Amino acid sequence: MKLKLTLLFVVLAGAIVFLVFRKDILSYQSVRAVDASTTGVISNESLLNYFKTSLLVDYRGAKPSYDFASIDSHDRVIVHLWASWCAPCVNEVPDLIAFAKRENVKSPGKTVFITVSLDEGSDDLNKFLKSFPDFDTDRFVRVWDKGGGVSKLLDADRLPMTVMIERGKAEPRVVRGVVDWKTTGF
Repeated sequence: MKLKLTLLFVVLAGAIVFLVFRKDILSYQSVRAVDASTTGVISNESLLNYFKTSLLVDYRGAKPSYDFASIDSHDRVIVHLWASWCAPCVNEVPDLIAFAKRENVKSPGKTVFITVSLDEGSDDLNKFLKSFPDFDTDRFVRVWDKGGGVSKLLDADRLPMTVMIERGKAEPRVVRGVVDWKTTGF
């Protein structure tokens, strides 16, 4: 009788643990998914208008040198949200840098890369930039999302997150999670 009760308790405990943590496990797996469709909440126009009309700052807290009024002149706009405390973000950076270099060689001036940091303090951000000096070049338009405006607009529920706007396409493509920049079709 004790064995049956113990076995029943173990099975019930296992079932409860599975049900309680199931959502988190599935959520973790979905972070690794490469392609996710947009929810229809954000449009190309609203995102571009946000960058044109908002008071943005770069990673040093100054006004970005990029003229957002000309953002429409590019064939593609890639907005990449990241943070220095996000391990998948940090792991992705070397491949993102290489991708941006390839794109610049393949079609100079056609794609603008806007990298949006969700870091809260400048110390972590500065340490990160020292580790990846190519990430702190004119190849990327750097925006520090101190007020959380970009992440709220895009409903950024996980990092990294990439949004690509292409001229002639009605909706942006959204990737919630890591992009394989070596093989991406962006």
